Amino acid sequence: MPHLSDVDKQIRALQDEAISAYEEKLKGAQTRRELAAKSAQDRQGRLLAYMQALRLDSERLDHLDQEDEVATSDFLRQVRPSLIEQLHNQGEGVNFEIKLLISWQLSC
Repeated sequence: MPHLSDVDKQIRALQDEAISAYEEKLKGAQTRRELAAKSAQDRQGRLLAYMQALRLDSERLDHLDQEDEVATSDFLRQVRPSLIEQLHNQGEGVNFEIKLLISWQLSC
């Protein structure tokens, strides 16, 4: 029969192994994040170089993006209430149809 200290050593060894595996997993994830960040930075630099070569104004493009965001927000603010109302009305129509069907079945 194994001694308690032997079991304890085995448990500690398993815990140490699990911790080591987790640390390796974290290191791999960190490496992938660093590579992704470097790749994004390189891509951004190439994009900026292309824009300069094409003589595109990056500030103007940023301004257009901001205008698009404002226009989209305004559009949603105007349209969303009517869409919600349509959904609500559709739900009431379905409820009415269900109530009508139930009352018809009860009358038969």
